[in-house]
Amino acid sequence: MSTSDEIATLRAELAELRKQTDRLREEMDGLTRFIHVQRNKEGKPYMSITCWLMEFVHPEDPNRTQMFLSAGKGDDGPYISLWGKDSKARMILKLEDDEPKIQVLAPGLKHSVLITAPKDGRGIVGVFDNGNPRAVMKAGPDNAGVVSVVHDDGHSRATLHGSEEEGAVMVATMDMKTAVKLSSKSLHGGGTLTVNGMNGKPAVILSSLDPFGGCIILKDAEGNTFATLPDPDKLGDSAAEEE
Repeated sequence: MSTSDEIATLRAELAELRKQTDRLREEMDGLTRFIHVQRNKEGKPYMSITCWLMEFVHPEDPNRTQMFLSAGKGDDGPYISLWGKDSKARMILKLEDDEPKIQVLAPGLKHSVLITAPKDGRGIVGVFDNGNPRAVMKAGPDNAGVVSVVHDDGHSRATLHGSEEEGAVMVATMDMKTAVKLSSKSLHGGGTLTVNGMNGKPAVILSSLDPFGGCIILKDAEGNTFATLPDPDKLGDSAAEEE
């Protein structure tokens, strides 16, 4: 190869090298828009990344996604999605209109647990059976706590309600009428057990009647009392005997 040919070859290689260098510079300029290397007060370098979506894959299987980290659009905030071996989400942490939510999902993307913190600050926890509601725990507006056991229709079958003044357990029928209510509060002190009829009205009331002890009240379908124990007509005689 003559000297002139060698020079021509070198010029061609140099031109190609310049093109590659320009492309590399453009790629680096693009990367520096998102990747930043800075130093702290001690002079140690650290890296920050600016982006709207990050995908994390399995270290031994790059085709298998394990986690998404994404910024939100519109009123939706950011979310983190953790994926299972079937490449479907198992847990999602996200913000919707400034309300944080945590979703724990069963296979088939069916809800198992849902945790929500509404703007009023009263948290809600829902428990599901493969997407079907089963229980709800929440804070009430009357400084109370409520736990409800529900069915597929979302209606409560049993409810535990507790406040500073009273604790109560209520059991409902399929047509959403209260069947039994157990309360720590009564008109005469102590607790009260109320059993309702099919019409939802009290049929039997078991309570305390200080200072005489226990009290049982029986009512008809119209809500009228037809029997009591003890007999209220004899309470006066009993009080007189005690004196």
